Amino acid sequence: MSEPFTCREVASLLTEYRERTIPWNVRFRTGIHLRLCPGCHELLSDLKSLRLIFQRFEPHEPIDYLPIAQAALTNAMGRLHEPRNVRRLPATPIPASVQPLLAAMADLPLRLMAQTHAAMMRGSAPPSEPYLPEAVLAQLPPIQDWKWRRLTGGVRRVLLYAERGGPSLSLVYMPPKYTLPIHVHRGTESLLVLEGELEHADRCLTCGDWVHLEEGSSHAPYAFDRGCWCLVRDEGTVQYEGPMRWFRDLLTGT
Repeated sequence: MSEPFTCREVASLLTEYRERTIPWNVRFRTGIHLRLCPGCHELLSDLKSLRLIFQRFEPHEPIDYLPIAQAALTNAMGRLHEPRNVRRLPATPIPASVQPLLAAMADLPLRLMAQTHAAMMRGSAPPSEPYLPEAVLAQLPPIQDWKWRRLTGGVRRVLLYAERGGPSLSLVYMPPKYTLPIHVHRGTESLLVLEGELEHADRCLTCGDWVHLEEGSSHAPYAFDRGCWCLVRDEGTVQYEGPMRWFRDLLTGT
């Protein structure tokens, strides 16, 4: 009489046992062992469960990508005739506090900001530096005459227009991950984001966002990873807080 199978021998035969590909006498001896050995019987149950898991990952019917590709191509072809400089932006309002000043045609810097904002909402503002529409550039000094100032941390600023004793208009670039030191405005400030993202108070300002700060307000704007271009109308001065205030007072002798 043949010796009973060991657990090792049965484990090596389980797949063939399930598929009935082993001789009847070997299958019989394997079955006897499985009835008497709880461990090997549990191993057979695990093998059955594993097969069910594999069945879940069998490939399904192939997806027909042709209609999806045709729809994408139709959409792309339909936009070929759009001007290259169109940028689709969500509608962003001009701050309510600025509306009365615009209605009164208060000053040129404010009107230029409004014209730039309107061009951005229409999608007709240029998508590259300096991001100002032609109608606005025509009212400013020629670009080749702009005198850029390089400030701390890689900040660049050019004064575009200034009224004696009145508001000024500047174009400002803040490099990626730069934070302007906290400061208090001794006059009003309007800021229009032309490109990039800027953190202001608890908001993330993006292209077309316009904020207006009243006299006495303070902030420390932060440029995110792409840096930020802004059109800024200032009226009055600013007073820095912390070490920056001490350093400026030292330079000015105040």
